[in-house]
Amino acid sequence: MVKHIVFFKLRESTTREQALELARNLSDLKGKIPQVRFMEVAFDIGRKHNSHDIALYSHFDDIEALEAYSVHPDHVVVVNQVRQLCETSCKVDYEAE
Repeated sequence: MVKHIVFFKLRESTTREQALELARNLSDLKGKIPQVRFMEVAFDIGRKHNSHDIALYSHFDDIEALEAYSVHPDHVVVVNQVRQLCETSCKVDYEAE
């Protein structure tokens, strides 16, 4: 199993409504992309200087499934939204049992 974790730091200009829409669109990828086995999207509650605003945690059967997800048209649409609304993002992909 491959686990995919992404943290998003929203731009200061991003509104609450835009942030909620982004989180919803990220969550909706689970129902649109068959390679996604599990997905959780949540807002940070820590609000520290080193916090990001949104976390995405997902599972895939293997690296090929993650790669198929990354180029899926529905994912590409959300990536474009991320680019508009987020200052930065960072990710970690790793294999787990």
